[in-house]
Amino acid sequence: MARLARDGSRFAGCLGHSALPATGVEARKFHVLPDAGCTSARPFARVLGRMRADGCRTACLETAAFMSGTIRACEKAGFSPCPPFRPPPDGCDGMNVLFRRPLQIV
Repeated sequence: MARLARDGSRFAGCLGHSALPATGVEARKFHVLPDAGCTSARPFARVLGRMRADGCRTACLETAAFMSGTIRACEKAGFSPCPPFRPPPDGCDGMNVLFRRPLQIV
Protein backbone atom coordinates (compact mmCIF):
# COMPACT_ATOMS: atom_id res chain seq x y z
CA MET A 1 0.00 0.00 0.00
CA ALA A 2 1.31 3.47 -0.81
CA ARG A 3 0.00 6.98 -0.17
CA LEU A 4 0.83 10.16 -2.02
CA ALA A 5 0.90 13.67 -0.58
CA ARG A 6 0.25 16.78 -2.60
CA ASP A 7 0.94 20.43 -2.02
CA GLY A 8 -1.92 21.92 -4.03
CA SER A 9 -1.54 20.38 -7.47
CA ARG A 10 2.14 19.53 -6.91
CA PHE A 11 3.39 16.10 -5.77
CA ALA A 12 5.05 16.49 -2.35
CA GLY A 13 5.85 12.97 -1.11
CA CYS A 14 4.89 9.30 -0.84
CA LEU A 15 5.02 6.45 1.65
CA GLY A 16 4.15 2.76 1.58
CA HIS A 17 4.69 -0.24 3.86
CA SER A 18 5.47 -3.94 3.80
CA ALA A 19 5.95 -6.74 6.33
CA LEU A 20 9.31 -7.45 7.94
CA PRO A 21 9.85 -11.02 9.13
CA ALA A 22 11.49 -10.17 12.46
CA THR A 23 10.10 -6.76 13.42
CA GLY A 24 6.59 -6.55 12.01
CA VAL A 25 6.39 -3.74 9.46
CA GLU A 26 8.62 -1.38 7.51
CA ALA A 27 7.58 1.95 6.08
CA ARG A 28 9.00 1.93 2.55
CA LYS A 29 9.43 4.08 -0.49
CA PHE A 30 9.18 7.23 1.62
CA HIS A 31 10.20 10.35 -0.23
CA VAL A 32 9.47 13.99 0.58
CA LEU A 33 10.50 17.02 -1.44
CA PRO A 34 12.85 19.16 0.69
CA ASP A 35 10.48 22.15 0.59
CA ALA A 36 7.28 20.13 1.19
CA GLY A 37 7.06 21.19 4.84
CA CYS A 38 3.88 20.17 6.64
CA THR A 39 2.52 18.11 3.72
CA SER A 40 5.01 15.38 4.66
CA ALA A 41 2.83 14.47 7.67
CA ARG A 42 -0.10 13.36 5.49
CA PRO A 43 1.31 10.13 4.08
CA PHE A 44 2.67 9.24 7.54
CA ALA A 45 -0.70 9.69 9.26
CA ARG A 46 -2.52 7.48 6.77
CA VAL A 47 0.06 4.71 6.52
CA LEU A 48 0.80 4.59 10.28
CA GLY A 49 -2.95 4.41 10.93
CA ARG A 50 -3.24 1.52 8.51
CA MET A 51 -0.29 -0.26 10.17
CA ARG A 52 -2.02 0.09 13.57
CA ALA A 53 -5.31 -1.17 12.11
CA ASP A 54 -3.44 -4.20 10.75
CA GLY A 55 -2.24 -4.99 14.30
CA CYS A 56 1.37 -3.83 13.93
CA ARG A 57 3.02 -2.51 17.08
CA THR A 58 6.30 -1.11 15.71
CA ALA A 59 7.21 0.60 12.45
CA CYS A 60 10.73 0.69 11.01
CA LEU A 61 11.99 2.97 8.27
CA GLU A 62 15.21 3.32 6.28
CA THR A 63 16.22 6.35 4.23
CA ALA A 64 19.36 7.73 2.62
CA ALA A 65 21.57 9.89 4.84
CA PHE A 66 21.49 12.77 2.30
CA MET A 67 17.67 13.03 2.27
CA SER A 68 17.41 15.81 4.85
CA GLY A 69 13.73 16.57 4.20
CA THR A 70 12.81 12.93 4.67
CA ILE A 71 14.87 12.66 7.88
CA ARG A 72 13.16 15.77 9.31
CA ALA A 73 9.75 14.33 8.41
CA CYS A 74 10.63 11.01 10.13
CA GLU A 75 11.67 12.80 13.30
CA LYS A 76 8.56 14.99 13.17
CA ALA A 77 6.42 11.84 12.90
CA GLY A 78 7.94 10.38 16.08
CA PHE A 79 10.59 8.08 14.61
CA SER A 80 13.92 7.73 16.45
CA PRO A 81 17.25 6.47 15.10
CA CYS A 82 17.73 2.74 15.71
CA PRO A 83 20.18 -0.08 15.06
CA PRO A 84 19.83 -1.99 11.79
CA PHE A 85 16.68 -4.10 11.52
CA ARG A 86 18.08 -5.89 8.45
CA PRO A 87 21.43 -5.95 6.65
CA PRO A 88 22.09 -2.98 4.33
CA PRO A 89 22.09 -3.59 0.58
CA ASP A 90 25.51 -4.41 -0.89
CA GLY A 91 27.64 -1.30 -1.17
CA CYS A 92 25.34 0.85 1.00
CA ASP A 93 27.03 0.50 4.39
CA GLY A 94 26.90 3.86 6.18
CA MET A 95 24.77 5.51 3.49
CA ASN A 96 21.42 4.92 5.18
CA VAL A 97 19.72 6.13 8.34
CA LEU A 98 17.40 3.73 10.15
CA PHE A 99 14.45 4.70 12.33
CA ARG A 100 11.93 2.95 14.55
CA ARG A 101 8.74 4.07 16.24
CA PRO A 102 6.10 2.37 18.41
CA LEU A 103 2.70 2.52 16.70
CA GLN A 104 0.53 2.85 19.80
CA ILE A 105 1.83 6.43 20.21
CA VAL A 106 -0.25 8.81 18.13
